Amino acid sequence: MPKEMTKKNDITRRCGECGKAMVGRIENYHYTECGLQTVTLKNILVFHCECGAIIARIPAMAGLHRAITLSLICKDSLLAGEEVRFLRKMAGLTGVELSNALGIHKATLSKWETGTRGITKNSDGSLRLICFVGMVQNLIQQKDIVPKVAEEIRKLSAVNINKLLREIREVLEGPKDIRIDPEQLALFGEERPVTSLAELVQ
Repeated sequence: MPKEMTKKNDITRRCGECGKAMVGRIENYHYTECGLQTVTLKNILVFHCECGAIIARIPAMAGLHRAITLSLICKDSLLAGEEVRFLRKMAGLTGVELSNALGIHKATLSKWETGTRGITKNSDGSLRLICFVGMVQNLIQQKDIVPKVAEEIRKLSAVNINKLLREIREVLEGPKDIRIDPEQLALFGEERPVTSLAELVQ
């Protein structure tokens, strides 16, 4: 990847498309790369080129995706298709594994994920619980298991699953609008969020 450089008061980098300088600025970024159409990252560095290319510096990726996951788990209406797919992937489950865990046909899960069929309330609650456990299971497979799991469980314990399931309304409202501020990511990962432009060029 081209090295980032400073020129005058701007932060720039070389464009991989046309080779010209891209200028970076702090702004909100529509983060569709995660597979969701409703996630906005607030106040991150985004590079723009006159050829139209745009590259965002995505902060603390692992922590960011866990923050998105918990936001979806806490959603108070039924999950949309893209949200079902995102949670399954964050749990590290294949379509067959998740459908078996839910006791449904894999075609049903596929229809939920594509949005051709809406998920039921009971299945929605079960799916959230299974994906929550799947995410924790993935964390257990990391090094320094005990301290990391203890830390993650403390963070995730803020989600009262029983209360959450009671509060899910049986209504489909489409994908949840998610806004993530890098300042929040210290709670979900080991990377420290960037707080100034000066830190980005060190």
